[in-house]
Amino acid sequence: MKRLFIILIVFICSCSKVDEYVLTVSTNSPNPFYIFEYKDGQFITADSSFNSSGKHTFNFHNEKHHVYWCGENTNKCFVFIAKPIGKCEINVNEFDVTKMKVDKDSTNILLHDFFQKRVHFIEMYSEAEGSKKNEILETFYNYIKDFIYAHKNSPVILMTLNDLSLNPVQFLEEIFLIKQVIVDQYDNSSYLKEVENLIQLAQQQERNNNLQIQREKEAKERIKALGLEIGQIAPDIIMKSPDGKTYKLSDLKDQIVLLDFWASWCRPCRAENPNVVQLYEQYNKKGFTVFSVSLDQKLELWEAAIKNDRLAWPFHVSDLNGWYSSAAKQYGVESIPSTFLLDKGNKISAYNLRGEALTQKVKELVSE
Repeated sequence: MKRLFIILIVFICSCSKVDEYVLTVSTNSPNPFYIFEYKDGQFITADSSFNSSGKHTFNFHNEKHHVYWCGENTNKCFVFIAKPIGKCEINVNEFDVTKMKVDKDSTNILLHDFFQKRVHFIEMYSEAEGSKKNEILETFYNYIKDFIYAHKNSPVILMTLNDLSLNPVQFLEEIFLIKQVIVDQYDNSSYLKEVENLIQLAQQQERNNNLQIQREKEAKERIKALGLEIGQIAPDIIMKSPDGKTYKLSDLKDQIVLLDFWASWCRPCRAENPNVVQLYEQYNKKGFTVFSVSLDQKLELWEAAIKNDRLAWPFHVSDLNGWYSSAAKQYGVESIPSTFLLDKGNKISAYNLRGEALTQKVKELVSE
């Protein structure tokens, strides 16, 4: 009997200790409020409260932190972080982060402060123009970095992940800090999977960036070895046109020349041709022309592409040796389209410009 009494005392004591997190929501809306979880790409209703007075209380029993959404529906809701133990009071007369009131819970007060500042940056960005947008974006990212390091042990930094995912390489160290917070404090494995995928993406992008840097370095070394640096005289090209006429690049030294390596079979080249045609039509009378070197091997395909794309300038040349073109070798061309912009002295002024950058450079050169 004595042993049964002791067991009963232990049972009562263990039941009286309740680890729970209590969220109290006050609103002027008579509509029901729901708690949503986000799982497998969709919102799932986890709890509900039907109280027309606008006072809703939700109880949570989680071993670790958990992210939830609360509101009338998934379009009218706010996000909060439930802790293993604690309480939070939120006044939601409007589903506007700048007007909501958060009390009692330091974690969600911090989260609310972050969201308020984020909204402020978004508003400034949407109103800004031109280079000012980039300045605001840089300031915002610096704010996020500072926020993460100032609160690196807080579960709140998980909520910065969406913004960091836009440029994971730049924030790889910060993403690792977020991963550690997820491991230590969260009970949802999908967060961990998401951040691990982001880390893998960032590491792959970093490898690609390093490879691109190496390629650009090798390209610069190759350009230097071939005598193709900015300001140097372009090596002469002497080749025949489709009708057998010989053209020399050096004969065009009194004009601004776009030296364009292309081919009829090159889709990016054909897609770029309308822009080159427009540029030629706009500036031809001001001393601009195009010297096109084709990497084709079949005369009829080359001629058809010139006709179909309306490449009206006369300077079309090729030795019909494809990638073994002597001119391509001379200029170190390993991919097409590839362009060199020459000034009136036949000096190399720019490489591989496209779109507005090319137009502006041509405009600048014809004005000199």
